[in-house]
Amino acid sequence: MDTNPTHLMVMDTNPTHLMVMDTNPAHLMVMDNNPAHLMVMDTNPAHLMVMDTNPTHLMVMDTNPTHLMVMDTNPTHLMVMDTNPAHLMVMDTNPTHLMVMDTNPTHLMVMDTNPAHLMVMDTNPTHLMVMDTNPTHLMVMDTNPTHLMVMDANPTHLMVMDTNPAHLMVMDTNPAHLMVMDTNPAHLMANWSTLDGGRDGGRREKESEGQKGGKQDKDSG
Repeated sequence: MDTNPTHLMVMDTNPTHLMVMDTNPAHLMVMDNNPAHLMVMDTNPAHLMVMDTNPTHLMVMDTNPTHLMVMDTNPTHLMVMDTNPAHLMVMDTNPTHLMVMDTNPTHLMVMDTNPAHLMVMDTNPTHLMVMDTNPTHLMVMDTNPTHLMVMDANPTHLMVMDTNPAHLMVMDTNPAHLMVMDTNPAHLMANWSTLDGGRDGGRREKESEGQKGGKQDKDSG
């Protein structure tokens, strides 16, 4: 509490000095209530704040559901750094999870408008079906590990009824999540040229195995 105005003080009442708790709005302060200054808990919505309640700003814990949130606990929103492993992540670097804007064509996409990708229960008969009985198409329970399967035992593939909460589930009853059984034909379809080639390769392998087996049977007989 030095009363000499030429010294820098704590609680110095001379507005020409820099102070702690200086009430002169022309100075930078801790808890300065002048909205023209950048503050901790500044209530002026024109400034970037911690807990800024103005919905036009990007906030930490912004409660306006129309904004992209950091740690938004509303499960109907797309989260940034959502720590709940049951939710879809943005920029999740784990290749076994469903990605947003994943450019790898072997993964299942969200809102992928490319008709060359696989659909689940696509009602258009010209597209690849789940349980399609045409052997040239990708099947459910296809045993070729190079194809995307339903109930594929390879943990690096997307599963149907996978009980690991870190994976995207089929039969998720929350309508805000991506479902299997999507009837919108604008979503993921199979790349027939690739799949047909893979299927033929699988057939040739099976046929060759069958021929070998038949020869061995004859030889043993």
